[in-house]
Amino acid sequence: MTLILAAATRTAAVVIADRRTTAGTTVWSEETGKLGLALFDDARVAVAYAGLAEFGSFRTRFWLPDALGDIAKSYNDLDSVLEQVRLRAESDIKRLRGLQPEHSRLTLLFVGYQYSVQGVPTPVFARVSNYERDVTDSPTDRGQSPLAIREPTPEFTLSIDRSATGFTVGAGAAGGLSWPHIDGLREHMRAGASGRVLRAKMVHIVRQAAADKASSNLVGEQCSSLIVPSDPQLSAEMEHHTAVATSTAHLPARYDLRSPERGGGGLMIWDASVTYGSATDPPAFVPPVSGKKKCPCGSGNQYRRCHGVKRRGGSSIVLGGPD
Repeated sequence: MTLILAAATRTAAVVIADRRTTAGTTVWSEETGKLGLALFDDARVAVAYAGLAEFGSFRTRFWLPDALGDIAKSYNDLDSVLEQVRLRAESDIKRLRGLQPEHSRLTLLFVGYQYSVQGVPTPVFARVSNYERDVTDSPTDRGQSPLAIREPTPEFTLSIDRSATGFTVGAGAAGGLSWPHIDGLREHMRAGASGRVLRAKMVHIVRQAAADKASSNLVGEQCSSLIVPSDPQLSAEMEHHTAVATSTAHLPARYDLRSPERGGGGLMIWDASVTYGSATDPPAFVPPVSGKKKCPCGSGNQYRRCHGVKRRGGSSIVLGGPD
């Protein structure tokens, strides 16, 4: 499973996904990429998945770019691609012989901006899923988890929300996420928080969920994030948020689904990683700690005089998104 959080305002969409994969409640990996940036002729969105990670030779992280690449040979606008993704997911999951229904849960999220012919951006949130539905603020829904999970079905549904005022959504593991988390995020949005402020808040929420016993070990502290500005001339920010000292930053994938006429080259990067230094060098990235505490890199120096100075938190790397 995984936990995905997404928020979009008029100026930026922010998506966070933890990187843990599990078999039941047993952790398989803490560094599985589940987040990417997709470029369409009429849209730029973050793409993330929750649920089924692998079964036999099937790997969702490889299946998704393969499916998107095939679809982009005929369709390059967001709405058409979404419908084709729904059909492809439904068809391919049904072909997995021996996959038990309770293990077939899969949600694909598309969050970002769709552009009119005049270039006016509209926040868009789309969900392709066989086990989740959209949540409302009704008393019935607020009495349950913010993530509305039902029993998986063979059919995948597609829901699309275009809201001029933005939204907050989630997907994946319901345990550990509460309505106060969502309400707090909305307060930040109403206060006009920047994409980076929202990102910091969302990483904190994911890690709170990971530490909560209610998450049943399905959510990890290692996260990837994307900030997608509504202005298509501004680069997206990709970031890896590590909870342990490491020299490798794992970055989101990139899917170029634009037509050749719009500059698309069909580039598909499944998962990117950047490693700094050699095996004997101190870790390049560390989780932030109190300034007077010893730096997690093992140097013996205070954090504020080590990675706290060098990398302003040192837990991630930021790259400009592909445009």
